[in-house]
Amino acid sequence: SGARLQGYREAMAGNGLAVRDELVRASCPTSQAARAATGALLTGERPPTAVLSAATRCSLGVVPALHEHRRTDVALVGFGDFAMAGMLVPAVTVVDHSPVAVGRAAAARLAQRIGEPGMRPESIRVAVRLVERGSGELPV
Repeated sequence: SGARLQGYREAMAGNGLAVRDELVRASCPTSQAARAATGALLTGERPPTAVLSAATRCSLGVVPALHEHRRTDVALVGFGDFAMAGMLVPAVTVVDHSPVAVGRAAAARLAQRIGEPGMRPESIRVAVRLVERGSGELPV
């Protein structure tokens, strides 16, 4: 999530857009926390026109909050697909990765580290894909 937040900040800066820090909620460890944070943002003085959810557990809180407040006009993109994401109205756009690819990469790295216990830790990136379903494409 930290790397996703950094990427968001870099993308905004790269496009000449300011990040409104009062809208960033980086400490939502549960879907309930994300739901509460989203509800508070939606009832704030300057509610967001778009939400970028950094984890599936967060999206599972953001979606109900948007619907509770009847805000299906807020653009939403989540990281990680989830059951029913394609059935909601609007359907939720996600950035997704293959769990099989993540598992293969983790298993390969584990095997390497077993063979070489002193091997240094390394970040491994797995390709992602954008699943456009409508919520992230809403005009803001």
